[in-house]
Amino acid sequence: MREFIAQAATVEDAILEGLRELRLKRDQAEVQVLEEKVSALPSMMGYTRVRVKVSDRRSVQPQRSASSTPRSERRETPRPAPMNEDTRRKREIKVQAPPPPTPKKVESPSEVKIIEQLLSQTKEALGWTDLQWVIQERGEKVFHITLKSASCLLLADSDGEILHAFEHLMNLMLGRTALTQHQIFLRIDVAFKTQYEEELTRQAQAAAESVRRMAKVFRFDPMNLYERRFLHGKLIQEPGVETVMEGDGPWRKVVVKPKAPVNS
Repeated sequence: MREFIAQAATVEDAILEGLRELRLKRDQAEVQVLEEKVSALPSMMGYTRVRVKVSDRRSVQPQRSASSTPRSERRETPRPAPMNEDTRRKREIKVQAPPPPTPKKVESPSEVKIIEQLLSQTKEALGWTDLQWVIQERGEKVFHITLKSASCLLLADSDGEILHAFEHLMNLMLGRTALTQHQIFLRIDVAFKTQYEEELTRQAQAAAESVRRMAKVFRFDPMNLYERRFLHGKLIQEPGVETVMEGDGPWRKVVVKPKAPVNS
């Protein structure tokens, strides 16, 4: 039997490739889906792969008919005895062929599922352990994603430019994976952001009080840019203390020390 294994992004594209290769019409071919695989972040842009086997149903060798058999090789087949009506009906029921199986419908994963995969793999790849999200579908192919994480404060820095860049990257990855027109909008959980800023304010007040009382330097743990700026903005309002920055890169931290007296 003539057959060809084709590979493409969708089942229909793979079938068309097999038909072109075998030069067949659709009703002259048998199709079997061998593999359908969807990948997301491992290639950074994602892909969809489908493999199908297209066979020429006409290429089956026909059985040699009795007319082509030489007369010397033919054998006389005895005629069957005549059947009554009941026997004939039983024979017809017995030889009826079963109905052909219904082909399974190959369903592509939904955009929501693909977004979940992208976010999960991004969380794992970046070590973003506290990242949580809520996905809401707003209209056709429009998704709003609310992010909740301490690191989301960094995304909100620089007038949201980092958040917009992350949003653009997510749209590119979903476009390469889902192969559909869509739009993702990212936002930060405002309630969580407010609670975290209140906690940073309490830490700034406690650090200033400790420095004034003990007259010793207080060092915060390393923080991201947004958190350092927020603490600095709160501490410059505290009397008797001042702030400096220590460290480089991800180890950069806020240091609070007693304010030097002003020489008169």
